[in-house]
Amino acid sequence: MSPELDDNSTKLERTCSECGAGFTVESVASRRKYCSPICREIECAHRPKKRVCPQCGEEFTTDLSRKRIYCSAECRTASRAAQTETRTCPVCEDGP
Repeated sequence: MSPELDDNSTKLERTCSECGAGFTVESVASRRKYCSPICREIECAHRPKKRVCPQCGEEFTTDLSRKRIYCSAECRTASRAAQTETRTCPVCEDGP
């Protein structure tokens, strides 16, 4: 993937890392590697990511979702239950 400047030197031609299609970026400083959001999602979906579960502290690997933060449904449920239990009403806190 070698960048080539066109005639007016303000736009840059690149090749999509996923599908191989050509596309134009507006600046040499652009970090864009994909021709579309669809190609970006396809490429990123196959990269396994290591994360640490905020509930149990276990490290896990996922390639299912960019938003997945818990290692299991059980940890997700336990975390939500703990958040619900710690909520208090500001009116009730002050007391009568």
